[in-house]
Amino acid sequence: MYSHRETKQAAGFICEGILTPAKEKFSYLGFMIRNSTLIFLSIFICINSTYCQSYVGIGTGFSTDLENPSYNFHYIPVAIQWKSSRYAGGFILKINEDIPLGAKATDMAYTINPSLPTSIEVQKNIRPYIFTLSAGFRIHLFTDKKKNIFYLDLMPFGLNGQNIHVTYANYDKANYNILNPDEPLNGGGLYVSAAVGCRMSSKKSGWTMELQVQSLPTANVGDYALSYGFCAPLQLTVQYDLFYNKNKKAK
Repeated sequence: MYSHRETKQAAGFICEGILTPAKEKFSYLGFMIRNSTLIFLSIFICINSTYCQSYVGIGTGFSTDLENPSYNFHYIPVAIQWKSSRYAGGFILKINEDIPLGAKATDMAYTINPSLPTSIEVQKNIRPYIFTLSAGFRIHLFTDKKKNIFYLDLMPFGLNGQNIHVTYANYDKANYNILNPDEPLNGGGLYVSAAVGCRMSSKKSGWTMELQVQSLPTANVGDYALSYGFCAPLQLTVQYDLFYNKNKKAK
């Protein structure tokens, strides 16, 4: 007969074996949903843009987080947006993936071994990945003498998912412990954003420069105290607009 302790340990191993793959599947499922959504919407946008006055903008640039200044999170954004009309106003849909450049910091690890230094610094790497999908309206502000269009985007409807990875450099874990180490943070929720931009004068495809700010997602960071939180990037992008109806003249 097995003792109560042995039975409890065996049950723990079984539960760990069941739950660990489940967590991996959940993470993989979320990844597939996100990227499937991106592919589906991109195809839909391209097809729709071919047969109407709408257009697609594809761009990239630079963004920086406004909520965690101590870490200086920076990103390379990949942005896709669809607009229902190539003219001044209209409905707009935006898809954005922020690829982190990574941020480094240090935490202190301590030991009670008298033959070793009391504390050491351990390098910490944090990489916040952000995926957003938002919808809203473009408001025409003015058009200058060179036919450059200045506009304001208001995006009151948005979904924001964030996956923040945290890793520590190798250190003597047998003798040192980090007190309250940072852990990965995953979550998502609703958010809002706004942007100001300028579309350069062009009769067909053209360039657009845009500055966007967004709110934090309505997601709970949990009870565990972290040294960082969810991100709210300020983003500057340059994008190329394409798929115009050539039978119409642009304003």
